[in-house]
Amino acid sequence: MNVKKLYYFCEICKDMNLTYTAKRLYVTQQSLSYVIRTLEQELKCTLFIRTASGVDLTEEGKYFYRRCSHILQELDDTCQVLRQASSEFAGNLRISLAPCFYNMLLHALPDSCGSSPVVYTYCSDYFCLEHLQNHQADATLLPYLPSEPGLSSTLLGYIPISVILSLNHPLVRRTSVPTSDLSQEPLFLPEQYQPIYEALFARYPTLPTAFSRTLSLPSPLAAIHKCAQGDGVVLMDEQALSNCTVPLPAVRALPMSDPLFVPLYCVSAQKQHSPPLQSFIDRIQLALKASQSV
Repeated sequence: MNVKKLYYFCEICKDMNLTYTAKRLYVTQQSLSYVIRTLEQELKCTLFIRTASGVDLTEEGKYFYRRCSHILQELDDTCQVLRQASSEFAGNLRISLAPCFYNMLLHALPDSCGSSPVVYTYCSDYFCLEHLQNHQADATLLPYLPSEPGLSSTLLGYIPISVILSLNHPLVRRTSVPTSDLSQEPLFLPEQYQPIYEALFARYPTLPTAFSRTLSLPSPLAAIHKCAQGDGVVLMDEQALSNCTVPLPAVRALPMSDPLFVPLYCVSAQKQHSPPLQSFIDRIQLALKASQSV
C-alpha cells in the first residue's frame, strides 16, 4: 500500500464511477480496477460493490474513505508547512508575547531555533493576536485559549503562582500559605501582569474575594516594593523573581497550600508547525516541566 493507491481510491470515491474517474485523471479504467483489487486484497475486505451507475462503498469502504481523506489532508498540510519552512529557514521565527512572559520565561526563551533566529515582540495580548491574524508573527504565548477562528493552540505547561511576602510578615516562616490566612491582606496587581491575573481569576473565580481588597500598581517592581514594606502581598510566579535583572527588596515567595497554576499556550495561525516553531515549543515545554519539578 502506498500514497498513490490511497489517492486513487479517494478520487474514485468522489465520482463513484471508474469511467468518469479514469477520464478525469487521464488514466485507464483497468489501472483503477487494479488499485481497487490490490487494496481489497491487502485489507482483506470488500471496499466497493458494483451498481447500475458505477460503484458504491461498503461500510468498510466508507470507513476507509474517511480515514484516507484525513491521512491525505494531513500529508498535504505537512508538505505545505515544510515547503514554506524550507524557504524561510534563513529567516526569523517571529514570536509576539506580553511583557510579563519575558520576566517569567527569560531563562527559557531561545535566541534561535535551528537555523532560524528568534525575534520577540512585546505587546498586549490583544495586539499579539492581531499580529498573528495579520501575519506579522508566527506564534504568540497566551495564558488562555483564544476564541478567534482559524488559530491552533498547543499547551506548553502550567505556571505555578506563589504569594510574595515581606520578610517581616508573620506567615513568612511557613512552607506554604492557605488562602484563608490572607483575608486581611491587600492584594497588589501589577498592570503588566493583567493577562496572567485575568486567566488566574477565571480559573479560580473566588480568589479575588479572599483578600481585603485589590490594588492596581503600574509595575511588578512597584508591587514588590509595597509588599516588602508590609503593605500587602503579591501573587506572582517565583521564576519571575529569579529572572529579575535589577536588585529586589527583601521578600520571599511561598506556594499556596492549595496550589495555583496558570496555563500557557503557544498559539499560531497554522495547523501544522514549522520545524523552528516546533523546536521553540519543545524547549518551552521542557523548561516549564523542569521548573515544576524543582
